[in-house]
Amino acid sequence: MNKVANVCIQFLKEFLFKKCPKNIYSRFWFSILQDFIRTRYEIIIYKMEFFQEDLKNYSINYNRYYIDNITKIKIRRYDIDGIIIYKPVPDCNSQSHTSVSIDITAVINKFFRSIDPNLDKHNCENVLDCLFSIYKIYF
Repeated sequence: MNKVANVCIQFLKEFLFKKCPKNIYSRFWFSILQDFIRTRYEIIIYKMEFFQEDLKNYSINYNRYYIDNITKIKIRRYDIDGIIIYKPVPDCNSQSHTSVSIDITAVINKFFRSIDPNLDKHNCENVLDCLFSIYKIYF
């Protein structure tokens, strides 16, 4: 990270040196930019310590609907809603008791027809599914 910061600072210094008049460059760099860059760098270092600590730990999700939301998102993506059939339970008067039947062959056919060999797309979809599931309440 220090190397990246040094390269960026060096680029900015050279850019300003070539594009600004010399008297403005020295006043601007030493009176404004140098302190600003140092402050921003210290903030970034401080925040990176938290990120590194988070990477060492397992993420914890207390949303009890997290997996349900991800499953619903995947079902919508693979369009297998029509394959799942809900039927009332025989000899039961309650409308809330249902029996589910799934045509596994149709699910497998739809799933394997929709596989994309692009690993980046697959990974991005999984990350977005997780994000939408976690932040579903905001959408």
